[in-house]
Amino acid sequence: DVYEPGSTFKIVTASAALEEGVLKPTDVIELGPGFLKYPGGRIVRDDHPMKRATFEDVLVHSSNVGAIKAGARVGAERLGLYIRRFGFGERLAPDFKGESRGVVFDPAKLDESALASVSMGYQISVTPLQMAAATSAVANGGLLVEPHLVRATITDGVRQAFEPKVL
Repeated sequence: DVYEPGSTFKIVTASAALEEGVLKPTDVIELGPGFLKYPGGRIVRDDHPMKRATFEDVLVHSSNVGAIKAGARVGAERLGLYIRRFGFGERLAPDFKGESRGVVFDPAKLDESALASVSMGYQISVTPLQMAAATSAVANGGLLVEPHLVRATITDGVRQAFEPKVL
């Protein structure tokens, strides 16, 4: 099943911003009154409004406004590349035949409001396996490893291990 990952997806936006050099952890981001207003009356708020924060604090406090501003600096095209690099929109594991690809946007079709949504984990659908693999990639120093249900099998007393495959 797929779901909107919400704030857990901010690791993708943050990774893209850091890797592309558009933000450093110590850069200060102006967050204004703690909300952003979009055409049509849509308002995105922070649960814990701050007028300004370092990019590190944006992540620590899971600021929606900060994630949106980071996503805007990265841009739809580059964010789309990182989403794919993290394995979203693809089937990752041969062990799970029914795995969904999830739903990933076409970066060329994103307006400002849609890019804002994706930057904080909405308007995208992922599987729990994709999210676990993406989180593991951060822990693995940026290597996305093909997930498996088991580490090895034993047939007729012979153990056959699966070697980790970097995707």
